[in-house]
Amino acid sequence: MPAMTYSEAAINHTMDSRSLSVVQDDNGFVRVAGPCSVAMEIWLKGNTDVIAGAIVRTDGCSTSVASGSMATEMAQGKNIGEALKITRRDVLDVLESAR
Repeated sequence: MPAMTYSEAAINHTMDSRSLSVVQDDNGFVRVAGPCSVAMEIWLKGNTDVIAGAIVRTDGCSTSVASGSMATEMAQGKNIGEALKITRRDVLDVLESAR
């Protein structure tokens, strides 16, 4: 089996997650289960125009932490419609682009 390598972005988002924090004054919530049955919960702050902040909690591995952190970073500044279009592939593409 080949050794698994992580991109610089994935390592950075694992070691310094942008959005693992205490949830306060959220006004949106989503819970998703990943392909490996990992739960990810995301709380949003903002209004119908712009997502001003996002916080993630996951019970997953370092890849899940990095993916959640990147997804919340990608969603901030977007409206709900734009954020809903962010796919797993989009998140992985951004994380893998720093190889």
